[in-house]
Amino acid sequence: MILSSPLSTRWSKALSVLLGLKGPNTVKTATKPSQPIEKSTAGASLLAQVIVAKTADHLPLHRQEKIFQRHGVDISRKTMGGWLAQCGELLQPLYGSLKEALFQSKVIGTDDTSVKVLDAKLPFAPHRTHLAVLR
Repeated sequence: MILSSPLSTRWSKALSVLLGLKGPNTVKTATKPSQPIEKSTAGASLLAQVIVAKTADHLPLHRQEKIFQRHGVDISRKTMGGWLAQCGELLQPLYGSLKEALFQSKVIGTDDTSVKVLDAKLPFAPHRTHLAVLR
């Protein structure tokens, strides 16, 4: 499992604890702690760091990939993209609750920001579109 803190990233093997119990050959194994994404090496702290860096700090996945490489951890941007998609699915109930609470308010603040968009059909002709954010 990969664990992360703001200043360091470290690998941590999920070790099963073996406890010798009374009896000649009795051994009990502790279960592995649950993970947000099944069969993934990412712990909750690393997933949170990738999400916050991408959304709040506006740090693209290719830059995060290089940052992790400088710290000696090889995580591809494709892997992180998969994590983001799976976390999006896990966070759907929270999104639904927040949306419901937002639409029950009497006043909703919006931010209509124009952004440059590249069209795959016209790669050298960016156009502007609007992104509306509800608060």
